[in-house]
Amino acid sequence: MAEVLGISQSGVRYQLKKYGLRTERKAGRPSTKSLQTKEDFLGMPWGTASNRLRRLLLFKYVKLANGYLKCWDCGKEIEDASQLSMQHKKPWLHEDLELFWDLDNVTFSHRKCNKPDRNRNAEKTHCPAGHEYTPDNVRFNNKEKTHRICKTCARKKTRERTRKARAENSKYGR
Repeated sequence: MAEVLGISQSGVRYQLKKYGLRTERKAGRPSTKSLQTKEDFLGMPWGTASNRLRRLLLFKYVKLANGYLKCWDCGKEIEDASQLSMQHKKPWLHEDLELFWDLDNVTFSHRKCNKPDRNRNAEKTHCPAGHEYTPDNVRFNNKEKTHRICKTCARKKTRERTRKARAENSKYGR
C-alpha cells in the first residue's frame, strides 16, 4: 500500500504494518485497455468514479450506524454524500504520525466547513500592512468566509484609485 500511495518513508511503512495494512502492491490495477473501457463506460476517470463510490459507501454505513451524520465544525446534519468530507480533529502534519492513523482523531464535516482548515492564513491576526483583523475592520469576499479583506487597506486603495482617476480626467479637461 505504501508503494501505491507513493510513500517511501520507513516510518510510514512501519505504521502501515502496525495497523495491519499491506506495504506491497498486489496486482489489482486494470490493464490500460480495460481501464480505458471502464472510463469510457463511466464517462469519467476511473479514480474519480472509485472515490465517489467510496464516499457513497462511507456515507451510507456511517449514517446507518449512527442514524445521522453530524458535522464536526458546524454541528448541523450532513444530508447527502456530496457534502461529506473527512478531517482530523487535531492536526497531524509535522506534529505526530500517530495522529494520522488514530481513528479517534478522524471525524466528518461538510466539505464547505472543512475548507477553512486548509486556509493557511486563517491564523493571521494582522493584514500585510499591519492593520489588526477585528470584526469592525474585516470583510469577506466569498460565502464561505475564508478570504478576509482589511477594510482600512481597501478604503486606502479606493481613495488612491479615485485620486488617480480624477488626475487623469483633469489632464483631458473632463
